[in-house]
Amino acid sequence: MTRSALYGLAICALACDAPENYSGDAYEGVIDGTTLAPIFQPNSTDKTVCQGAPSCYLPQIGWVSGHTIAFYNALAVTSTNLPATLGPALATRNSDGTGGFHLDTFRNANCHPGPYNPVRDAFPTATQAPVLDAMPIGPTSTKATALAYPIAAVYDVTYSGQCNDIKSHDSVPGLDGSARSLNPISYEIAMPMDPSAAFFDLTSTVAPMPLGWLRGLQMGLVSGAINAIPQADDGSFIAMDGAILNPSGSVFAKPTDKNAVILPFAPTDPLATATTPGYSPIVRLHNYTLPAGKKLGDLQGICQTGATCPASYVKASDVAKGNPFSTIFVVASVQ
Repeated sequence: MTRSALYGLAICALACDAPENYSGDAYEGVIDGTTLAPIFQPNSTDKTVCQGAPSCYLPQIGWVSGHTIAFYNALAVTSTNLPATLGPALATRNSDGTGGFHLDTFRNANCHPGPYNPVRDAFPTATQAPVLDAMPIGPTSTKATALAYPIAAVYDVTYSGQCNDIKSHDSVPGLDGSARSLNPISYEIAMPMDPSAAFFDLTSTVAPMPLGWLRGLQMGLVSGAINAIPQADDGSFIAMDGAILNPSGSVFAKPTDKNAVILPFAPTDPLATATTPGYSPIVRLHNYTLPAGKKLGDLQGICQTGATCPASYVKASDVAKGNPFSTIFVVASVQ
């Protein structure tokens, strides 16, 4: 049986160490994933589904433009529990456990790959993994509006050392000549994960869990530039309007159900603007009742105003009726 790389390392960390001839921040093992906010816990504990693992992270399957799309549903929340305006302030981790986090990324860094023995070594050194500034624990309040968010203020870090030398936010600037951008280069949806769980990639195949760092500790993290949130001129976040398909007027689908969510745009489409519809990883889901004789999977896209609408599509003008009941935050890449 193949398991997530980090699922094995959660056990291996007791005996494994940093790669040979390694330099950089001290390796402290793996995080205790049970301390992550509930939204970042594995989304399945079915051992059959998880292929023998006690728990796992699985992508959700929805529809866009006539074909299926796989994504990680990092947060599904009743829309009325969100602030009226979403913006950069939500990326700051607050003392009460609400908010998001800051994320150092190394997309323009020329780090040097180092040695790696997958049997003996605790982590690879082919690329530099992102680094979080704070542990995304759950809010101390039980109010429905007190939320941990999968929203990251993303900073660009350059340095010239060995890949995965940097494992702590506090090591920048300084270690290996590292320097951080003065301001965030973007705001993105990112999902921290418990390294003791199994991980399924966007093809629903067991795969190595993407790596993140926090104060010398390994954790899982799905993220990537494709998950950037479009912003209006005032900095506020722009969402897009999707549909959640309900079997009937009295039976409602959940925003995490397979085939129940239709996105109006794909991650490869142009980003939304304040005046032009387009992609956003923040999706306001409007209730749409399936016509008689239709089932989940029969409706496969959203037809924009003025476009020819195939029979298997829903009209955007019909989707946008009424207020969105749920909002989901989508990660559409592994890292």
